[in-house]
Amino acid sequence: MHQGCDTIWKCFKRTVWCHPNLPFLGNREQINKGKNYAQYDDQVLGEYKWTTFQEIDDKVEALSRVIVKRGFCPVVKSDVEGTPDLKFMGIFSENRPEWVMTELASCSDSICVVPVAV
Repeated sequence: MHQGCDTIWKCFKRTVWCHPNLPFLGNREQINKGKNYAQYDDQVLGEYKWTTFQEIDDKVEALSRVIVKRGFCPVVKSDVEGTPDLKFMGIFSENRPEWVMTELASCSDSICVVPVAV
């Protein structure tokens, strides 16, 4: 553990600072090789397209500002003295880079993320 990196947000920011141009998140595009788009067998995955730590950080910072400005996570006041107020956000998404970016944007403002599953 690095000194001062006691949260996910601080670890992420340290990594952005130390390695801004390294690849961080990527995804693969689906290429259709057949005419019937409904069949999974006709799907071929292309190469990974990577996004660097710095590019992700820019997107995360912008998303964080929108979350706060639009009030997507209202504060839940604590009734217990000495207990901090809380903020929650539900995320319903496939496993994809945007999910990770939303998680990081939430961490930047101490928002507790609640994954929503079906």
